[in-house]
Order: sequence, then structure tokens, then C-alpha cells
Amino acid sequence: MSGRAGRRGLDDRGIVIMMVDEEMEPSVAMGMVKGESDKLNSAFYLSYTMVLNLLRVEGITPEFILEQSFHQFQNQESIPVFEDKIEELQKRISEYQIEHEDQVSQYFTMRQQQIDFAEKIRNIITHPDNVVNFLNLGRIIHVNINGTDFGWGVVLRTYKRPAPEALKLSQAAKGPRPPQQDVLIDVLLWISESSDIDKQKKGSTILHPSIRPAPDNSTKATMETLTITLESLYEICSLCVFVPKELTSRPQRNSVKKSIDEVKQRFPDGLPLLDPIENMKIVGKTEDDDEFFTILRKVEVLETLLYANPLHGNSQLPTLYNLYVEKEALEREQAYLRKRLMGVQSAVQLEELRAMKRVLRQLNFTTIDDVVELKGRVACEISSGNELVLTELLFAGEFNGFQPEECAALLSTFVFDGRSKEIPVLPLNLKRGHDAVFAAAKAVIKVTKACKLEIDATTYLDKFKVNLMLVVLQWCKGASFTRICKMTDIFEGNIVMVLRRLGELLREVETAARVMGNPDLETKMAKAMEMVNRDVVSTPSLYL
Repeated sequence: MSGRAGRRGLDDRGIVIMMVDEEMEPSVAMGMVKGESDKLNSAFYLSYTMVLNLLRVEGITPEFILEQSFHQFQNQESIPVFEDKIEELQKRISEYQIEHEDQVSQYFTMRQQQIDFAEKIRNIITHPDNVVNFLNLGRIIHVNINGTDFGWGVVLRTYKRPAPEALKLSQAAKGPRPPQQDVLIDVLLWISESSDIDKQKKGSTILHPSIRPAPDNSTKATMETLTITLESLYEICSLCVFVPKELTSRPQRNSVKKSIDEVKQRFPDGLPLLDPIENMKIVGKTEDDDEFFTILRKVEVLETLLYANPLHGNSQLPTLYNLYVEKEALEREQAYLRKRLMGVQSAVQLEELRAMKRVLRQLNFTTIDDVVELKGRVACEISSGNELVLTELLFAGEFNGFQPEECAALLSTFVFDGRSKEIPVLPLNLKRGHDAVFAAAKAVIKVTKACKLEIDATTYLDKFKVNLMLVVLQWCKGASFTRICKMTDIFEGNIVMVLRRLGELLREVETAARVMGNPDLETKMAKAMEMVNRDVVSTPSLYL
């Protein structure tokens, strides 16, 4: 098929000739002819080298480049869309005419606080230190898994999460993991027959989509065992029922459901729950106990205020409350869109740019008036590696005590970003050099955080990898490519790519040394570049 039908802006029509030499479905052909092209998104990002170079150009500022970038253009294109949505929401909000809106608003706020307090109370009650001793065999509990209400079930056993699984869960969690996830409960629940219980992994707390709860009076349901965490524990009944020793057959499991139904008939107003103070004795067991009693007092005050609200007991309250909930949801959505609109209207990454400028000033790369100093001019020459860390090393004289081949080995930490299971044991001299790289990187991290710029310290430090230092050292000493390939588990093509990137970085550091006025370092980097750029590295094509 031809690449273009007509010339953009010149031809109104064009002709496309498509040669089809094999059978093709009509939908496939239609997609080729009339299908949408891939969306073009900007990959623009700021770097310190870019900021420094722009500061050196008279009449152009980094802010100007941000405002004129394609990234900013794409964001500004969405401004009319946001404005239209905000205007539409405003019209819908103005249509709501709610009587006694101030009183309804107060009632709504107190109800939301009441819900928040109830959730905090439940988290304290379901803490392992408070609840585990009461989850004995036959205990009736109310289960709600991720918002899906499974009703009342019966506890079969309670146990701690296996250590390997708990470790994986801790590694996956970004923040502190709640203690409720450390305890698992096998519980019998009333499940719809359409649920494919065989697809539920045994012992897994991740619910399979096919598993759904069934109504109490459903004839197409059965009792099945599911594993939950304490987070899914909604209520705890003060009663227990008899559980048969064998639960392999369906009649045996369903007999437990009959026991639950009998208890419900005895208590038509609701099953009796364990009292957290009188029954569970939540006193001094956890650090949250003081907060627990504070929340209980706040709940009592809220209930008093709710009863004192003029609309309490009014037959119109449910209707007015539901209308206010709808209006409040629209107002919340409108506020979110306005915030998005303000972010789009301002220059993209402007706050990030300001923080980066503060970092450059703190590291003496620029003055307070954004005039580029000597360190900044040196950093402008470096684009193939971390310009901040490398410039700090150059001005600290860390490369003065190394031979050219050792300099190349040390600089390989700036260009290798692959993966390798083998961690080499470094000679003492190279180990000292890598420690200096880490020290400079940690200093940069400290300044970056002080300047209110987000940075992941672990990820930042992981960029300086030692995996190819010995490989580069032996290559510079004249080892054959076959030999260095046997020294590591990294693919040959990746080794060549790293060596070529290293050659480019050495050229940049050589220029940086010239800007610094350090002829010895300049000569040393030129010698190291000659050692790296030989044999397969300098070949234009690996197929030649």
C-alpha cells in the first residue's frame, strides 16, 4: 500500500492502490484503510544539562522552552474540553433546588464523619491482638470482601499468613502493611451455584470474578469455603454454631447454613454482636486503645447532634439527603476538573524546573541570578551520564589517582543500565572509586530532597552498577572480546553497546576536563578512549 494518498495542504483527493496477495478478512482490510493511527504523545522531559545550556543562551529561558514545547501544546488542547465539562456540571448543579439546604448539608457532614469513625472503630476491633482469640470454630461472622456483601458465615479456622507469602506482600506494598493482612480465616459462606469455586485458588484471598454471594432464600446456592483476611471481617456475632467434623459433602456444608438461619429466626431484630469493651476487653492491648475511646466519645457527640438537627425525624429527610448527595458528587467532580484545568493552564513541569534551579544553585553550578558558574559549564559538556554526580567527582579530583583503564572502568557505572546476576569482586582501588561515586550520589540526593524535588534514593543509587567494571578494565588492558564475554552473563550485543556509550562519555569528560583547565585529566581520558574504541567497538557494523 502506498505511504501517502495526495499531498497535505495541496491535494483535495488522493489515490491509494493496495495489492493483496493473500486472503484477508474484510474487517482487517477496513482497519488498514480507515483505522486510526497511533496517538502521538510528547516524551519531553527536563534534564540538568538542558537547563544549564538554556541558561547560557541569551534571550531564551527554560520557561520559554517549556511553554513552547509540544507537551505543553498537547495539554493546552484539552483546555476547551475541561471548560465545557465544567460549564455543563455548573448547569446540572444549578438545577438542584433543595429545601433547607444548610441543615441538610450539616446532616450530611455529620453522617460522613459518623461513617469515618465507624471504619476506624472496625479497624481497631479487627486488629489481630483484639479479635483472633474470638474467631474460634463455629463463630458467626459478617463478611464483606472489597465492597461485596457475602452476609453471615461461619469460621472454620484462623491462622497466620505463611512467611513466604507475607514477605512477597510486604515487598509489593508501597507503604506500611496493615496487621489485618497477616491473619487468614477460612470461612463457610453462602455462594451462588453459578460461581466457579474450582477457579478460586486454595488459600488465596483474591476473589475470583465468578464467585458471587447468593440471597438467603436462594435455592440455587451452596455453602463453600473461602479464605479472607481480617480486613473483610465486617461484624462478629457473639454466638457460635455447631460445625460437623466432615464438610466434604454438600449436605454437610449446607447444614451449617440451616444453623445460621435458626439463629436469625431467634433474633429477628439482628444478631447479637460482641461488645468491644464488655466482651472483647479492648483495654491496653494495642496503641490504638486510647484513640478507640476517644472515637467512641466523638460518636456519642455526633449522635446527639444528629438527633438535635431540625430535619431529624422529618419524612422528607431521605429525599432531601439523596438529592444533596447527588449535588455534592457533582460539585466534587467540578472541583477536581477545575484543579486539572489550573494545572493544564500553567506551564507543564514549571514547579519541577524551579526545584531543579534550586538544586543547581545549592551545588554551585549557578549563581542566585541563574548565571552559569564553572561547574555548570563543565556539566554542560556531559549528556551521556549523570551530569551532577560526574561533575562533583571531577571537581573533587577523584579521577586523579586512577590509571586510564581504571577511569574507563569507573565510568562504566554511568552507562550500564542492564541486569546481571553476577556481582564482581572489585579490586581495592576500584572499590574506593565506586564508594566515591556513591558518596557523591548521596550528596546530590540530600540536596535534591532539601530543594523539595521528589527523588527515589534507592532507584537513584541503583543506577550506578558495578557489573561491567572488571569487563571494561580487562578490555582496556587488551583482552579479546571472546574473553571478556566469558567474564559475565550479559549478552555480547549489550557489552558492545555499553562500550560504545562509554566511548562517547569519555569524549565528553575529555572536553569537560579541557573546560576545567586540567590537561592531565584531559590526556588521561583521551588515552582511555583509545583503549575502549578498538576492535569490535569501532566496527561500523557487526556483520562486516
